[in-house]
Amino acid sequence: FSAVGITKDGISTFHEDHAGFLKEVLETAAKACLLIDSGKFGRSGIFEISPLAGIDRIISDEKCPFHAK
Repeated sequence: FSAVGITKDGISTFHEDHAGFLKEVLETAAKACLLIDSGKFGRSGIFEISPLAGIDRIISDEKCPFHAK
């Protein structure tokens, strides 16, 4: 999945419906993979999608400073 931002507090978006939909998807997913570009590191939206602990893998053009996995 994708999002508008990622911080040490988690992954978020500006759209409430998008956040709700992705939360439902992540509840049933075997693994959670986030596809996000480094320009979104340190940015956040209004609605939380997931805490970082819920993400198995981050795919990005740079190493994410907030994700230790």
